[in-house]
Amino acid sequence: MNKYKLLFFCIVIFGLQTAWSQPLNRSTAKTNITLAEARFDSMDYYNSLDYYLKYQEDNKKDLSIQAKIAELNFILRDYKKAATWYAKVFNKDKKGEFAASRFNYAKALKMEEQYEDAILQFSEFASSTTDPVLKKLAEVEIKGCQMAPKMQPNSRLKVENLGKNVNKATTEASP
Repeated sequence: MNKYKLLFFCIVIFGLQTAWSQPLNRSTAKTNITLAEARFDSMDYYNSLDYYLKYQEDNKKDLSIQAKIAELNFILRDYKKAATWYAKVFNKDKKGEFAASRFNYAKALKMEEQYEDAILQFSEFASSTTDPVLKKLAEVEIKGCQMAPKMQPNSRLKVENLGKNVNKATTEASP
């Protein structure tokens, strides 16, 4: 009987050791944030955004990460996503920690042709900043938002495909 107990005990111990040594099916939050910051520092913004999004899945209430995701989307010129993330941040930011990001939020709204909302955000930024240069930039952006809906599209502009003879698979350079 003791032989069977010993055999059972050995099987359980070796089985647990194997179970613990298996890799995780996904990376940890600490790994994601470390990789995200490293990728951001090396200006690899696409991969940094991926890691920040993975980290954010586990830490949904972290406003600083949401602001970083908004900033990365802005840098990558995905203004629609940037505006969405900035809106989430400013809806939750009661202390005004991310007031400096309001200028980029307003620019993202402007790029998405949401001029009225952009004017409100630029105005709020201009009234909250103490930097005269940034205040002047916000005022110029407000004028741009007011002017944009009144502008006529360029009807003389014509865009057409030049065909396959323009670009080749190899490099084309003159001698």
